[in-house]
Amino acid sequence: MPNLPPSTTVPPSAAPPLTGKLLLLVEDEDFIAELLIIWLAGLGAKILWAKNGQTGLALLASHGEKINLVIADFGLPDMNGGNLCAQLRAVQPRLPVLLTSGRYQREAEAHLALTGPTYFIQKPYSVHAILTKLLQLLAVT
Repeated sequence: MPNLPPSTTVPPSAAPPLTGKLLLLVEDEDFIAELLIIWLAGLGAKILWAKNGQTGLALLASHGEKINLVIADFGLPDMNGGNLCAQLRAVQPRLPVLLTSGRYQREAEAHLALTGPTYFIQKPYSVHAILTKLLQLLAVT
């Protein structure tokens, strides 16, 4: 590190935007989940990962209101995103949910948005796109 003159100060770095947030990721595709975990951890989040809806619901039951937000694949092996969202909301009514899918789910998104803070993002998505949606969801809770 170079020696700086005494009058020069280095500004403190800002905390990553998801610092202190616990996210529940419900994704059955290992590659997608692992990539999201790396991205989200780099943004400061802590992540719990479930490969199916039932495991996701169990993680929500055991971690309760410590979970700030759920990211879930719409097409899980044991249930669809609409069913998962309804069951999550039965436990925690205002829990923000970001649903992901390879196909746009306009009807599901419109219906689920009536039940609580719910956004949808279509795969493939960029780090910037998912971060934008996450920050929007966290701002409304």
